[in-house]
Order: sequence, then structure tokens, then C-alpha cells
Amino acid sequence: MPGRSHPELIVPASRVPLPTRALDKKLAFALTLADHHHCWCAWCFDYIKTKDELEGHHIWPSADLAKLLVGERFPKDCLVPVHKRVCHREELQDRSNTAGRFLLEARKLAPDDFDETCRRAFFDGDLTRKLFLHEWARRRCAKQNDQAGKRQNLVFELNALAGSSLGPLLAQSSPHAGPSWLDRMVPPKTKDRELLVYSGSELVNSGRIWDGWQRYQGVLAEAPRVRKLSSKLYAKVARVRAIVTFETKHSKEALELSEEDKYTLRTALLSSGWSKIKVGDYTGARDAFDSITSWVVGDVSWWHRAEQEFGVGCTMYLEHKAEKLKEALERLLRAQYIFALLALQGTPVPDPREVGHPGPVRVTPTEVILWIAQDYGAVMSLAYMTDLRKEALRYLKDSLLEILRRENYSLRGG
Repeated sequence: MPGRSHPELIVPASRVPLPTRALDKKLAFALTLADHHHCWCAWCFDYIKTKDELEGHHIWPSADLAKLLVGERFPKDCLVPVHKRVCHREELQDRSNTAGRFLLEARKLAPDDFDETCRRAFFDGDLTRKLFLHEWARRRCAKQNDQAGKRQNLVFELNALAGSSLGPLLAQSSPHAGPSWLDRMVPPKTKDRELLVYSGSELVNSGRIWDGWQRYQGVLAEAPRVRKLSSKLYAKVARVRAIVTFETKHSKEALELSEEDKYTLRTALLSSGWSKIKVGDYTGARDAFDSITSWVVGDVSWWHRAEQEFGVGCTMYLEHKAEKLKEALERLLRAQYIFALLALQGTPVPDPREVGHPGPVRVTPTEVILWIAQDYGAVMSLAYMTDLRKEALRYLKDSLLEILRRENYSLRGG
């Protein structure tokens, strides 16, 4: 195994849970872009082989986030691995500074422009940016004693948080720190159905699947009333139920309830694809994942693109193994890169690594690539994986960096 003779090498050990695969917790971010050899650079795609070469690049500068979110503690470190010198300081840092500047300038926007900036970030799939903006707005409303505005921003924030890589941090509680941020914002026994549903979705996506599902039970118990009062809210309940159960009947209901909205229809198609994987219908799963872009027309969020690439990559490998190894790895690499560079997380899925695909579990593209390498590591050489990355990702990088640097909306400038 590479790296055993040199303790400085950044080498993940497969079969070990993702948070502990790095040499220490401070290096856990390196596993967002890694395989069975080493972690690799978000800018040049070459391997980072020693600690001395490794830098954690802040997607949004922590200094700007500290200015935006003054006061109550809030996670600010969204990191990807890069080579310390040229790739970080001479290439990525300027782009990151621009993204940070737009975050700070959003505070000065007129209310309609601010709302449109957040809405566009959501539909772009730039969910963590939306999360930061609504957290700032929620705090502002709290200071102004605007309870309605505070609650509305919290709903928007929870919706973004479900797809953000910061989700697990904000859903995590501990004996020392007490209740999680999420449990403080939305106590489990709240009577507010909408907050229960949106906080439940975030808990499910962040790995507290049982806790999230418990929040849905009260809403499901009065499903006819909820459906009558808010078809939109009930449709979200149906989509999360499809994700948690992966039963065909629930996936069908989620699809039927989402037909009129392109964004939610794509989300429902994801759960439909995974429900088919669970029963071994890989052809049907591929059709569902492909339909996200072939059947539902219009712009696709990067979150949906990442989820689609992950689903198709897993399906191709499960169905074809060595025959489609290169194509499956390309898909998984694209999912890995989008999730990392936009600080996103996916939904729980039936575990593609286990016979019978039990689920739901949180599985990342990194984990699936490590799993595939257990069987095909001899083919997946260091040079093979490097060339494959550069081929699969060469057109992605600029598009993702442009999303991060997208200007705030202004009625004066569009």
C-alpha cells in the first residue's frame, strides 16, 4: 500500500469511516478530494503527496465570513485541498476573495435584490452561499425584533442547509457543547409544522436519519389536514419519505406531487433512481437519473448535477463493473468535485457497497471510489487516476468558479 513507509504522506485508509481517514482531524478536509493513492489539488488536479505541500483553501475567506456573521458562533471553514504555493496563492485565492466580497456587499442590497440574490444562489446550487446570507438576515431580523422575518429566513436557511456540507456540523450535538445549533433553532417538540419538516430534512441529510424521521411522524399523522392546508409542504414530506424508505410507492407519490415544479421534480427523480437501485433495477435507475436533464428541461442546479453524476456513476459500476469502469469513475469524480468545490452534501442513499443495498446511509463519492479500488486498484494506478481526473474535470472547474464569483442581483444591473 502506498504511504506505509512515509508517515508524511496524505493517504486515506479504505474501510475506515470517512471522518477518521486523514492523519488527524485538522486534515479531514483533504478527504473531500481523495482516492486510494492521495488527496489531490482542487486547482491543478495533481496529487498532493506530503503535508508540506498541502493547504486548506477557504472557498469563502474566513475573514469575510467573520465580518458577515459577527457574534454567535457559526461554522465558517469550507475547505478543499490545494497545493500550498502556486495553486493556492497565485490561482485560487483571488477568486475566493471575489466571492467573499460579494457576500459582504449583499448586506447593502435593497430587500428585493437581496431576496433575488438568495433565490438565484438556490437555483444555481450555490447552497452554502445562500445559507450564509440567510443566517446574516435571520440575525438582523432578530435584532430588529422582526419575528416574521426571522422565521422566514430560518425556513430558507434550513432548506439550503440540507444540501450544504455544513449541515452535519450544525446538526451535531455533544455532551460538552450541549444541543446542536439545529435543535436550538427548531426544538424537536415545536408545533410549527413547516419548521419541523425543513429541520427534519436537514437532519436526514446530515446523518441523524432517525431524529429527522421522528420530526415527520407528527406531520404524517395528520397528513390529510397538512395536504389540504399546504400541498407544497406535504409534497416535501412525500419527497423525504421517499428518500428515507426507498419504497417504489412513495417514490411514485413524490413524483406525482412534484410534476409542476422542475426543481422538486428533479429531487423526486433522484429518490426514484435510488429506489430502483435498492431492488437491483439498474436500467430503471439509470433512466430516472438521466431524466433529471433529458426529461426535465431548463437550467439544472449544480446540486442536482452532483447528485445525478453520483447516481449514474454508482449505477454504471454496479451493473457493468470492469466493462464501464472508466465511465463510472469519471461520473464519480465529477460528483466528488462539485460537492467539494461548492461545499455541498447529498441525500442518504441505499448503500451501493453492500449486498442488497441497505439504507438509508450517508455515502460520499470518495467512499465509493475507495470501495471500487479494493477490486480494481491494480488498474486504477496513480497515473491512470491523474489522467482520468484531468479529462473528466477540465471543463468543470471554470464553470464552478464562475458560480462562486457570481455577482449579487441588482435591479439596476440585472
